[in-house]
Amino acid sequence: MENNQNTQEKNSNVISTPTGIQAKPQEPLRVGIISSETNKENIFAFRDVFLAINNRLGERVQLIVFGHYSDDQDGNWLKEVDFEFVKPVSIVHYFKQLRALNLDLIFIPLLRTPYNIRSETLGKFFEGAVFNIPVLAPRFFPYNNGDIVDKHNGFLYENGDQIVLILDHLYIQRPLVKAVGRNAHNFVMQEFNYSNHNIKLLADSF
Repeated sequence: MENNQNTQEKNSNVISTPTGIQAKPQEPLRVGIISSETNKENIFAFRDVFLAINNRLGERVQLIVFGHYSDDQDGNWLKEVDFEFVKPVSIVHYFKQLRALNLDLIFIPLLRTPYNIRSETLGKFFEGAVFNIPVLAPRFFPYNNGDIVDKHNGFLYENGDQIVLILDHLYIQRPLVKAVGRNAHNFVMQEFNYSNHNIKLLADSF
């Protein structure tokens, strides 16, 4: 019985094909969280969500925190959360580093507060779209203003429990992640005066 359980655990990430032949496990879904001085409290507030992602999805989802690292909250900021930290870079190298992270998704942990609704912008959506990276963002302003359509050019969540379910789904549905990323890229090119030329300049020059 114990051997069967161990076998099941080892094969938890193995994908079965229609013919019953086991395919190789997929690479982890790389989920980036862009951290700064201004959003550290929001990130800390989602600590339990990050722990749930670790505990329920395990090696299927890899969390990458890019930017500011805080030792606030008595040193408990993201304590016990399994994540990769990538130190901040200057704005001169920001886009080059963002591309080099090879992210599948940018997760935007944001509390629904009057301040966030008034001050949040679509900046992270634009930044990710440059490199075909879709966002997973909260379903309130500015992310629900019509620019981002859920499962078309981005992903929207209602609460923490839903985040875990969405990531579990997207781990398997990797073609959907890529398609949504391409749609986000095409959207910002068409609607916000981007072009392949200036996107290349951003990636190569910065």
